[in-house]
Amino acid sequence: MKAKKQQTSVFRWKGLLDTLGRRQRLMVFALQFSFALCLTFTQLGFARLPIPGLNSYVVMLLVPMALAAMLLGVASGMGMSLLSGLLLFIHAKVQPLDYFEVAYITLLSGCGLFLITGLVLSIGFALALRNKPRGWHKVLRIALVCLTASMVFTSAFFIVTMARVVSDAIIANPVDSEVPIPASEPVYWANRVFTIGDLGPQFRIDALVMFVFSLVSDFLVAHYPSEADDRPLHLTFNTWLLMVVFLGFMLTTATGYVIITEREKDLEQRDLEEEIDYLDDQRRAQEQRRVVYGLAILNSEGIDDTTKEKIDYVFGIESLLHGYSKDLDGIVIIAHGKDENALILASDDPLIPVGTKLCDTVDRDMVSSIFESLRTNDLRSTVFEHLDKGNETSPNTVRLGYLLAQSQKDDLPDTDESYIYAIMRPASMVFKDRDEVVRWMVVATFVLMAIVYLTVSHLLENVVLNPMNRVGEQLNAITCGKLDTVVDAAGSTEFVGLSTGLNSTVGALKELIAEAERRNEQELMTAKAIQKAALPSLFPPFPDINDFDIYASMDPAREVGGDFYDFFLLEDGVLGFLIADVSGKGIPGALFMMAAKSELDNFMHSGMDLAEAVRRANVRLCEGNDENMFVTVWAATIDYRRGIVTYVNAGHNPPLLRHDGAWTWLDKKSGLFLGAFETAKFRSFTFEMAPGDELLLYTDGVNEAFSVAGEQYGNDRLEAFLHDNTDLGPERLVDELRESVAAWARGAEQSDDITIMAIEYHPDAEGDGIEGVDDAAV
Repeated sequence: MKAKKQQTSVFRWKGLLDTLGRRQRLMVFALQFSFALCLTFTQLGFARLPIPGLNSYVVMLLVPMALAAMLLGVASGMGMSLLSGLLLFIHAKVQPLDYFEVAYITLLSGCGLFLITGLVLSIGFALALRNKPRGWHKVLRIALVCLTASMVFTSAFFIVTMARVVSDAIIANPVDSEVPIPASEPVYWANRVFTIGDLGPQFRIDALVMFVFSLVSDFLVAHYPSEADDRPLHLTFNTWLLMVVFLGFMLTTATGYVIITEREKDLEQRDLEEEIDYLDDQRRAQEQRRVVYGLAILNSEGIDDTTKEKIDYVFGIESLLHGYSKDLDGIVIIAHGKDENALILASDDPLIPVGTKLCDTVDRDMVSSIFESLRTNDLRSTVFEHLDKGNETSPNTVRLGYLLAQSQKDDLPDTDESYIYAIMRPASMVFKDRDEVVRWMVVATFVLMAIVYLTVSHLLENVVLNPMNRVGEQLNAITCGKLDTVVDAAGSTEFVGLSTGLNSTVGALKELIAEAERRNEQELMTAKAIQKAALPSLFPPFPDINDFDIYASMDPAREVGGDFYDFFLLEDGVLGFLIADVSGKGIPGALFMMAAKSELDNFMHSGMDLAEAVRRANVRLCEGNDENMFVTVWAATIDYRRGIVTYVNAGHNPPLLRHDGAWTWLDKKSGLFLGAFETAKFRSFTFEMAPGDELLLYTDGVNEAFSVAGEQYGNDRLEAFLHDNTDLGPERLVDELRESVAAWARGAEQSDDITIMAIEYHPDAEGDGIEGVDDAAV
């Protein structure tokens, strides 16, 4: 079961481009098929290497097969292999490259050859690359797949060719035939086997070509952004434009090559038809001269045999080819008869002697082509120079040729004589002008396509991309808050409409923002008024009590703040007071501040111990605190008749106490800030204030105020300020400290709320003190 699952996953592998959509994959497959089509019909798909002394092919059709298997997966690799086999078969029938395609490529052999190789490539790349190897491991795996596929193709190539050779030999010389096999037959079939070529170099070259193309494609895929969102528009457009232009270049080149080849063949057929008509006219004239003059001369007395032979040659058909050359005119044959037993009357090839039969001298492939041309009256492709079975010529001399044959009847009275005219020329002679024409056509097409690519790319850059980039920059500025930016893309109706729409949208957005700001400002002013009303603002707050003097102020960094202070009378002779700093600012901080103030006020009024009151307030603030806000608190009570102060410091800045003209820190901590941990515990401390002592409370907006240079006000400056101001009452102390901080931060934006409270103790003369209070708490 496990092996079956693994096999299924291999066959379902979709290649290195598995992230592409269906449409993009079809486009890539079409591009690869066009590449195979162009290779085939420009004589490069299955081409003999132009290396002197080397009889090997380079099978460029293996390249699109390998790329389809590697980039698109198993199914695409097999499909491309089948299409490549069909293309080679069609090319062999319509426009063959050489004798090998003519003699050995059939529908079964061509498709079978490529399907086997395509299967090896597809499965090989799936097994090698589906786990996404990297570095040299990947390179080695690609090389191994290419080597294996090339070896399989070369072996199958040899087997298919040998099977065809053996099949032809059996058909030509059946085993049960009573006719003895001529001595020249083994040499003939041996030459057919040697035409396969040098398979060793072919195997190595095919593997190298596949490996190079596969490696380059893998590099391009690896460095091309896989996600569409990561690709800029110009890269995507230029990539597809380049592929389309390349496709157009290949199709134009292939089409031009085919058209030029067919034109050359048409011109060659007309030329051969005219040549045959000329030879037939000369033969008829020769026959007439022979009738008129020849008989009289031959019957006269006194003419020796040598003279008669010369006269027979002059008036004979063989003399018609006097001056013809096999190298300049091709192989020309004139035979008397209607079938394969036609007697050869004239030939410009020494290997085709006069007086022999066609079937005895001319190669069977050529004989078959002669009678096929007679039947269709068209130019036919055939094997060239493989003519004499008894001549052990090198198989490297076998080439592709084109033949035209026509049959003419004698128009003399009372005769029914037929003559066969056949002219065969090598492909190099037929297409002698093709290479030069194609070369210039390729250059012109390349220049044209390059101009098209550069022009379209330039137009894209200036007409589309630059306006879009400008719009993108302007939109980016708008999204960054610069709503006064005007989008001014122009150049087309679409961009003008886009600019107008965006500007209208931004204008409407500005109006909405202004309206929201006005509404928000009004709401903030209302919240500020509510917050201000919630804080004690009447000083002195208790005119009938002269035992203490208290003053406080809050300067929010925004319209509403997160700091607060409070003071209130508890039981007779006790004042409760506190200062706090909420972690948030603005409306959220103000709401949490109101909740914290309410909870602390309620529990401190309950009469319970101060530490317990703070603990219970913390539990209530932790409930439903989804925003994870917290508040630091310094809360205290003072028995203003005896000067006893009890306090709890829940994570707040330590206050300072003035005693005997010197300021000292009250730096004891009672616990963590409120609102974070429900189980937090708190401890209270006590100390005694003497008449004239003053207590200063503040939030971190004081010591953490920043100057323009980014330097904090700090505790040192706070101490220095208090050292210089040891005789100020609460109101003047608070106001002077506010001015000192404001002067320090002048020009810099206020970053935090600034809240300050001061309380001075001066009991009435009738008040009694208390002894035994722990001064170590100070």
